[in-house]
Amino acid sequence: MSRVVCHHGNYNYTCGKCHPDGVHCLDLPPNSWVVCHHSNFLGFCGKCKVDGTHCKVQTGRLVCAHQQYRGACGSCPLNGRMSIVLGPASDPNSDLAVVCAHRGFMDYCGEQHCQVDGSSCRVMPRVRPPAPGFVRVCHHHQFARTCGSCLPDGRHCVDIADDDEVVCAHQRFLRFCGAASCLYDGDQCKAMKKNRVPPPPAGPRRVCPHRQFMNTCGDCIPDQVHCVDLAPNTYIVCEHADLRGFCGSCLPNGTSCKPAAGRIVCVHNQYESACGKCAFNGRLSLLLEPELIVVCKHNGFTSYCRASKCQVDGKKCRVSERIAAPLPGYSRVCHCRKWTGFCNACLVDGVHCVDISADHDIACIHTNFYALCLENEHPALNPETLRILPKSRIVGAAAGHRRVCHHRSYVDTCGRCHPDNRHCIDLPDDSVVVCHHRGYHGHCGECLLDGDYCKTMRKSLLAVPACRHMDYVSHCADSKCAVDGATCVYLTSAQEVVCAHRDFAALCATCVVDGVRCRLQPKSSPPPPAPAPAPAPAPAPTPPPAPATTAAIFPYEQLKFNASGRYPAGVDPREREKYLSDEEFEKYLGCTKEAWVGLAEWKRTQKKKACDLW
Repeated sequence: MSRVVCHHGNYNYTCGKCHPDGVHCLDLPPNSWVVCHHSNFLGFCGKCKVDGTHCKVQTGRLVCAHQQYRGACGSCPLNGRMSIVLGPASDPNSDLAVVCAHRGFMDYCGEQHCQVDGSSCRVMPRVRPPAPGFVRVCHHHQFARTCGSCLPDGRHCVDIADDDEVVCAHQRFLRFCGAASCLYDGDQCKAMKKNRVPPPPAGPRRVCPHRQFMNTCGDCIPDQVHCVDLAPNTYIVCEHADLRGFCGSCLPNGTSCKPAAGRIVCVHNQYESACGKCAFNGRLSLLLEPELIVVCKHNGFTSYCRASKCQVDGKKCRVSERIAAPLPGYSRVCHCRKWTGFCNACLVDGVHCVDISADHDIACIHTNFYALCLENEHPALNPETLRILPKSRIVGAAAGHRRVCHHRSYVDTCGRCHPDNRHCIDLPDDSVVVCHHRGYHGHCGECLLDGDYCKTMRKSLLAVPACRHMDYVSHCADSKCAVDGATCVYLTSAQEVVCAHRDFAALCATCVVDGVRCRLQPKSSPPPPAPAPAPAPAPAPTPPPAPATTAAIFPYEQLKFNASGRYPAGVDPREREKYLSDEEFEKYLGCTKEAWVGLAEWKRTQKKKACDLW
């Protein structure tokens, strides 16, 4: 049944005053509505006038959000959002429906706040689900699943069988490359069965470069290059890892990269087995043949030290045949250490590297086969120049003597020299070797005995350094305290330092050797012990003695320090304050001469330094 509508009632009803004119007032047939372009021809904006183009009559069915866009409540305004017009069943667009993003644009979610906006909720042909046994995939998810927004178009979105997958020529039809420009075309990008790769045969295992040739990804097809079936205990190795590991980049070619048999060991298991986690790179983990082991320098290349930081590098830690350790009581020596030790790298061959017992040693022709000289090179054992001889041939030093040689600066013997009265001698226990380079007070470490410039001397006649810091009894061992003939001198065991203040019988606390008032002299024999005196009462304390007055008095300007060190005749350079007058003494030192005697030594020193009398 038709109905009359006018623009006063937004073409939903008539005001009762208008007459149908085809523009402002219409006589609409059943299931017809006025729609305009402002509402995407789904509703009416309320302002347009019917013109047949931008605003026209549309046949369809009315739906609204209150009825989940399946029917109309009759209360919603036809605005293209809450209430819209959909094509009827007889219309080619009858498959239109309201769908939203919440249902993957497959259906409407039913929420009233979700209204048609042309984006997240829109009118579109109803998307049919894939047929049974098929799955929908799209390019947005690398043809692994669908995003829910795409429509099947045979290129960007397709339906494939459940047991198929999309693969492309870029990955040799093993998998899909994932590139956005690679779309389904049925030729270079197409669907193939998932289980098209044949399983490996019984016994061999399949490996491929995607798993560093240690395992297979499951997608590769054996071609003996990119995918290989290996026999048990066989692995792919390459020359970049010294044919004991795999670099991760090579492909098998039969020469520089090829299969090899052996066992895998790693550093975490001390190169005895493999932990299964180390990289098979020829260092952390490597391939070993049954007769080979890993040895290192720390154990003399006889075994591995078992330290995790010690890894195979071809030098300090390397693959080698097992080297037996020396027998008990034997030691290993080689020419690299001049036959005095082992370099931890040589192999025992009886010529360049040998094991010798504890009661034998090596001697050379330069010492008449008495010992081994270190001045000459001996690359190999030779009966004519270098021999292994028993140590019983060497005779020790006589009683009361000790053997010394020039290798130890005539203090000890190196154990290889024999006495020749020049390079090696048997020295009496009470003698030492001295030379002219040390003023015959010691040996320079380079001279050889000649009886003149380098000779032996008894210790009792040997002078040793003694300094003022140790009261000329010994040396303070300070590197800045050198023998200068005054504060540091040479003394023999039969000499001592005395001064005039003690009547040349002892040394006072301030004198320095000057050859006149303080000098060296032979030690005097000690006087016989006197009988013990009878005990007497303690004497009463007496005041300190007054300083001895000097006959000569000099002005301060002549006594203060000067760089030349020249002072008036008769003045003791170290006690110049005694020659001051009483007035100048008190002026510069701040006390009388009587009080000066009672001051501590360190206070006197400070006062003399303050007025340049030190």
